[in-house]
Amino acid sequence: MGDSVGGSDKELPESPAMPKIGTAKLLKKIKVRDTWKLAPAWFDSKGRVRRDHVEIDGKDEVHAEGSYYLEWWSGGARSREAGGPEAFVAAERAHRKQAELSAARSGLIDLYVPPPDPSALPRPMPLRSTGSTSAAIALYELFVPIVPS
Repeated sequence: MGDSVGGSDKELPESPAMPKIGTAKLLKKIKVRDTWKLAPAWFDSKGRVRRDHVEIDGKDEVHAEGSYYLEWWSGGARSREAGGPEAFVAAERAHRKQAELSAARSGLIDLYVPPPDPSALPRPMPLRSTGSTSAAIALYELFVPIVPS
């Protein structure tokens, strides 16, 4: 008989580890001692962003200058995106990004977008004459192998 309540001595198979859920942070770029620094935005007890309030050295400070940025980790790489100058719009973008990261973790969406196929790029339009068109096509064919696949 097993030691666990209602169970058996069989060990359960290990389930694959769930990937860590990324969090979207809302940061504000502010000027501190003549240098621009990213500082985390502050939220109130109801989860609403406090406009122009940021955390500097563990303390709440008010900085009217600067704009907001979103930061998140995906696949071991940090990404940043402009959130805009308005706190509430940037906070809404952060909530949407958080929902997107949660959906990707659950397998509902795929965040990876493959790069475009170089052979599918459109051919250049004729510029002036057949001589310039052939030069443009020659340049195009020169750069196609450089595009990563």
